Amino acid sequence: MQTQGSLVEQLREVLIATDGPPEQNAEPALRRISPLSTAESRRQVINEVLADLTGLGALQRYVDDPTINEVMVVSGRHVWVEDADGIRATEPLAPGQFDVIVERLLRRVGRRIDHLSPTVETRLPSGARVCAVISPIAIDGGILCVRRFSDNVLPLRAFCQQDIAPILQHIVDARFNVVISGPTSSGKTSLMASLGALINPRDRVITIEDTAELRIQQPHVVRLEARPENSERNGAIDLTHLVRTALRLRPDRLIVGEVRGNEVVDMLTALSTGHDGSWTSVHSNGVANTMIRLETMFLRAIPNIDVTAVRHLIHSAIDIVIHLGKTTDGSRRITDIVQISKNNNQHRQIVSGGVIIAELTERH
Repeated sequence: MQTQGSLVEQLREVLIATDGPPEQNAEPALRRISPLSTAESRRQVINEVLADLTGLGALQRYVDDPTINEVMVVSGRHVWVEDADGIRATEPLAPGQFDVIVERLLRRVGRRIDHLSPTVETRLPSGARVCAVISPIAIDGGILCVRRFSDNVLPLRAFCQQDIAPILQHIVDARFNVVISGPTSSGKTSLMASLGALINPRDRVITIEDTAELRIQQPHVVRLEARPENSERNGAIDLTHLVRTALRLRPDRLIVGEVRGNEVVDMLTALSTGHDGSWTSVHSNGVANTMIRLETMFLRAIPNIDVTAVRHLIHSAIDIVIHLGKTTDGSRRITDIVQISKNNNQHRQIVSGGVIIAELTERH
């Protein structure tokens, strides 16, 4: 009886020497090599060979594993994965395999990476987000992150205590304008998807993202995704353009995946001129830092504007800031909910440290 490793090597050699798609040739070729093998053993051998020849090699099993959220490669070889138990190291890649994997990933979406453009961020057809960095930016070797997004929307209890869920429901029903803040991988996109399940099905929702990740499971959702420039440095469509376009598409609610640049101007203007119940997210380490980041981005986009006018616009546009953080056990939880005052900086803390400390007042 031949070992699986032996069958893998034999099938690999046969497929390399055979014309035609390996996916079509694999099953009949393996039956000839090992006619007595079981269907399960054949499946395992074929999957391993195809992952090496046409897939992502040693990373394929992690990308396909629904329990793994993110796959990371450091220095072109060392592989780390993140699951419910946190980040752990796995078997390293073979020499030269990193380049093959990145090339195959980008070929699927028509993107490329080279020394002139050593960074790329894109989305796979499966919805997974890919970020790759190579030399000379990556000093110690290539870097790759593949973040998977589940089609299953998490319940609100995954982010907060049961008594906070009615507050979130009221925030959605009352059409508060919301900023969701938090550090990297704190669950901002996942919480947006969970809140999206509470939206009135009659609402027309338009989502705007750099890389489409949100899964808003409502019947009337329009999804817009930014487009990077092509190899000739043309054709880019940024979030600012998409926000302006979305305003002409009759939205009931706007959802901007993450505000990071000049699109903050159009987003805040839209929120303060009648598009109630809209949301966005900001990368920050706290509610106060969130307000400062919004102000800083606005001033960077329009340097000569009066700071007082910017602060007034921010306070008139935003009703609620929901901040997420990671707990000591690695879970992602709502730590703070703050109701923004329209007239001064005396904001109302509704939830602090994951505990309700005040009642939510009505929207003005």
